[in-house]
Amino acid sequence: MVQGSASRFVVANVTREVAFDLLKRIQEEDAYANLLLPTLIARAKLDSRDAAFVQELAFGTIRNWLLYEKIIEAASARKIDDVEPDAQIVLVLGVHQLLDMRVPTHAAINESVNLAKAKASKGSVGFVNAVLRKIALREKDDWIDSVTKGLSESDALSIQYSHPIWILQAFKSALASRGMSGELEELLLSNNVAPKVSLAALPGFCLPSDFDSVQQAQNRSPIGVEITGNPANIELVKKGFARVQDQGSQLVTLALITAPVEVVDNIWLDMCAGPG
Repeated sequence: MVQGSASRFVVANVTREVAFDLLKRIQEEDAYANLLLPTLIARAKLDSRDAAFVQELAFGTIRNWLLYEKIIEAASARKIDDVEPDAQIVLVLGVHQLLDMRVPTHAAINESVNLAKAKASKGSVGFVNAVLRKIALREKDDWIDSVTKGLSESDALSIQYSHPIWILQAFKSALASRGMSGELEELLLSNNVAPKVSLAALPGFCLPSDFDSVQQAQNRSPIGVEITGNPANIELVKKGFARVQDQGSQLVTLALITAPVEVVDNIWLDMCAGPG
C-alpha cells in the first residue's frame, strides 16, 4: 500500500491488522462489520486515507469471500477447512489486495506475510507466502474461469459472485416468477457493488437541500441524501435532524404513512429486526 517512510510502513501494518481483527470477530462472534469497524478504526487512530483503505480491504474481502476461498483451494491444493482459521483470514485479505485492489504485488505479499507472523501460527507463514505468490501469477478472470470450470451455471455463478447457492436459487425463483430470468447475473453483480451511505432528512427537522451540494446526488427518496465520508461528522446528524437509512427503507416508510387507513382506533406497533 505505502512505499514511504518507516512510519508509513507501520501504519500499513496497522491497517491490515484492523481488517484482520474485524474479519476474525465476524468469524468468531458473528459481529456486524458496519457496526464494529468504526470502533476499530477509532481505536487504531487511523487517518481518513487509511480508514478508507481498511474499509475497502475488509468489506471487499467479505463481498468476495467464497470466490477467494475457492481460489486459495485451487492454488494450495488444500481444502479451505484444512487451513488454520487465522491463516485463512490472512490469505483472503491478501487475495483481495492482489486481485481487486491497486496494491503492488510485492507489497501485498510482503504485508500479508508480516500479518501472518503477527496473527497466525509460525508454521503458516511460509504457506501464506507460497500460496499468494502462486495466486499473483494470474489475473482474477483467469482464476474465476479455473475454479468454475465444469460446474453448473448456478454453481459457477454462486462462486463467481460469492453468493451462497440458496440465496442464488431464491433470486432465481423470484426473477422467474416475474419473467426476468435473464437478469440473474446482473442482479448478483449489482448486489456486490459497494453501497453508498444515505441519510434520511427527517421531515420537520431538515430538508435534503440543507446539506452541502457536494453531498447531494440523484436520490430515489424525496428525503434521501447520498453522502461520502463519516456521517457522524455531519452537523445535522449530530443534532438528530438526519440519520443513516437506506433509501429503499425510506420509500417503504413513506409508502406506509401515506397508505389509507380504514380503522383509525387500532393500536399500531412499529417493529424492525436487527441493528439499524
